[in-house]
Amino acid sequence: MSRALIEQIALNPDFQAACQRYAQANGSSHAIAAAAVGAAAMPAEVFLVRDALDHIMRTARASRTQTRRSRWIVSRAEAALAGRPYVPSEHSLPPTMDTALRRATEKIARLTLERDALLEWAAPESVEA
Repeated sequence: MSRALIEQIALNPDFQAACQRYAQANGSSHAIAAAAVGAAAMPAEVFLVRDALDHIMRTARASRTQTRRSRWIVSRAEAALAGRPYVPSEHSLPPTMDTALRRATEKIARLTLERDALLEWAAPESVEA
């Protein structure tokens, strides 16, 4: 159970009243449990969001071509549905466009240097008579 949910339940007025009645010996543990369940009840939007996230996760997992990005979506959705906070180190992030562009630029520069070196090696030396 998440810390936020525990805090939500603990601060709920109905839960507080049920605890007070129990402490004064005129309440029951069942009343406390019922108040806790009522305080923890999620609005319909939360269920819709969870259902949508689950659908996204299943769709990404069922993809015929598993890409790094689709695996990241599945991993992130599973963590969210399990109630775990987002920790970037737990998920293999797909490369950003900046990263891909930087890598491509570096590769072009390296290959240009290699080509120039090969052309220099293969070029016939001028023979002076």
